[in-house]
Amino acid sequence: MRVQHRHIIYIQGYDPRGLAQYYRMFRTELRKFGRLYQLSATMGRPQAAPDGEIASWTIDTKAGDWQTRTSYDFLRFEDFIQRDLASPIWRTVSQAVWIYWRLVFAGTIARFWRANWRFATFITYPHFLLLLEAVAAAALAFALEKALDALGVPDLFSIAAAVAVFVAILGYVRLSRDAGNAIAARS
Repeated sequence: MRVQHRHIIYIQGYDPRGLAQYYRMFRTELRKFGRLYQLSATMGRPQAAPDGEIASWTIDTKAGDWQTRTSYDFLRFEDFIQRDLASPIWRTVSQAVWIYWRLVFAGTIARFWRANWRFATFITYPHFLLLLEAVAAAALAFALEKALDALGVPDLFSIAAAVAVFVAILGYVRLSRDAGNAIAARS
């Protein structure tokens, strides 16, 4: 049986680049696909739905004795993503940690490990890094507090300095990671 018509509904991932960049990438990859499999592939321009939440285009592929037309719907979530990215980082991190630990205590992460260890690693890795960063920052802050205590600095000031160092280190790590991600996204 030959497929003559397909309808694909693409739900965009957590990617703030949006429709224009996705469409360019799709067009580029479709050209590569056509060359690789020696087929003809043409693609229509995106047409936005009246509410702007869906952009659609068609793809016609043909080779030899077959032809397929694909209707492609791109569900747009850029507004949600941009709004989420504008929220303070402390809120994003605390929500992510809360969700992850709920998955741990509900046994979901254990089921992920049994079903597919790669997926479980993908989910766990950022939380593991955050935990390591927090432990390292806490260790440095603790060492600073003890050093200030040894110098005779009052507890109120040494504890405040340790807390400030802890927050500054986590903030610096996060800012450097965001800068690295921004540079990588432009590449």
